[in-house]
Amino acid sequence: MTKYILAGGNDRLYDKFASDLKEELSGLEEPISILSCFFAKDQDMWLESAQEWESWFRRYLGEINYSVMLMEGAEKEISMADIIFFHGGDNDALIERMQQHPGIQEGFKHKIIVGSSAGANYLSQNFWTRSKQEIGRGAGTLPVNVIVHYDARTKEGKLRGTVSEWSKAKRAMEAISTEANLLCLREGQTEVVEL
Repeated sequence: MTKYILAGGNDRLYDKFASDLKEELSGLEEPISILSCFFAKDQDMWLESAQEWESWFRRYLGEINYSVMLMEGAEKEISMADIIFFHGGDNDALIERMQQHPGIQEGFKHKIIVGSSAGANYLSQNFWTRSKQEIGRGAGTLPVNVIVHYDARTKEGKLRGTVSEWSKAKRAMEAISTEANLLCLREGQTEVVEL
């Protein structure tokens, strides 16, 4: 069985995300092997992002083996990891880079796959992109449609976007979804899907 953990984004800002993740990973033999995929970011940001995330993983999960997915050798890296974490960023960049690895999802079997923000969008059938105000197409790994950063707030508690934008997003996604497969993921929130 493969466990997928979808997250609404901006995960490190929420203690609940850390506790939810730790709970879902309990029972894995230590040290856990984590592979981070930053394909949704500009390549010149991968090292800095990796350093920040490695520190965060160690703080919340303890001793780990940590590596970063590269364009070359991604299939082998996946085979050696317990957890593959698809981080957020640009949906199009992540999807385009992953399309260069046909069949890579075969390596997901019996692993824990985390998709946050753009990572959740990638794993879904369809997703809402707030920046473009339209539906995007994911890889279809999971039988779900997602809205990430749903009802997101600024640090001051103000709604990011307008109420009408979020209503439009939900209506558009409901039109192509069943109640069971539409996930409106708030920041820091996780949903687990097992296949």
